[in-house]
Amino acid sequence: MKLKAIALLLSAMFVFSFAFACESNDDTGSTSGKPSASDTSSSDDSSSSQKPEKTEYSFLSDKTFSNGIGIMGMSDATGRNVFGYIDFSGKADAENKSVWQIGQWSGKSNLATEKTETALSDGSYSYVAGGKKVVVNPETGKLTLAIDASKEYDHPRKANEGWVHNLIEQNFIQSKNVQDVSHIYAKAKFVIDKCDKRMSASEFNANIHNAQLLWYISVTNKPENTFYDSTTKTWSRGKYGDYIWFGVPLWEANRLKINESCSYDKGTGQFIYGLDNSWYLNVPIEPGEECEFKFDILPYIKTALQTCQSKGGMVNCTYDNLYVSYMNLGWEVPGTFDCSVTFDYFDIIYTVD
Repeated sequence: MKLKAIALLLSAMFVFSFAFACESNDDTGSTSGKPSASDTSSSDDSSSSQKPEKTEYSFLSDKTFSNGIGIMGMSDATGRNVFGYIDFSGKADAENKSVWQIGQWSGKSNLATEKTETALSDGSYSYVAGGKKVVVNPETGKLTLAIDASKEYDHPRKANEGWVHNLIEQNFIQSKNVQDVSHIYAKAKFVIDKCDKRMSASEFNANIHNAQLLWYISVTNKPENTFYDSTTKTWSRGKYGDYIWFGVPLWEANRLKINESCSYDKGTGQFIYGLDNSWYLNVPIEPGEECEFKFDILPYIKTALQTCQSKGGMVNCTYDNLYVSYMNLGWEVPGTFDCSVTFDYFDIIYTVD
């Protein structure tokens, strides 16, 4: 994205997905390739030995978008300023109360200034500008994010050109230290409505053309009393504000399975760590099938820190200074694909001992 220059290491051929069931509720992270977890099983199945379920708290505010959504600009030049709002025909005071923003980087159409609004019979509102589309139900929180890239590109994208985005994002009103929680679950229920390639075989280059459905959570270093050592050119407890782009990838057009990864992002000067999507989804996923998961990402935050440090990132940062602070979710489409996803819900929740 314009916020992140994510390396696209893709297969050389586009492969169509095969139909599989797509439901997973892995809370332990105990399968091969994942951080090990303690075995908490017991031979005593009586109700008296079962611990009560822990209370779950959400990082997210306004989970149904009832206070509206701000819409940011289309390029780095506009920064993160908001230029328009989704306000449900004026029923929401989005300008003063919205905690959500739409990131719509690149493309030809501007949702902030060119959108048309349509009230739908189910209580949802549809907003469309060119090939960019957002449908929101402020009562249930059901959300559709779509890009018809065939309307946003004049030609198949070249390697040095930006690519179109349609993302929902939020800075958490109250970030949380990873040491203060016992679990952090990423959970969602979604359907990929469509993903149609609109390039000929001669136009398509898998190294630069793709459609990716991604979820990023920022894990930020917030140490006290860190100081800069001019000799070593490092901060004693890591630089305040450095962060990891922690990825929970959902789907992409060019790969049936997305592997665990870690790379440096020149655009932000931070590292990106991504999970293997087969750890929480039954892949491959076919458009039209319902997917639902709840997955504990907390063990992987430590893995992400260690992996980034092994590659020269987050120098001197320690796990106890990491805070979960932000998320974005949606499409990055560097190829000419027409794609859409609908979320019944998504959430990032935590429990405490």
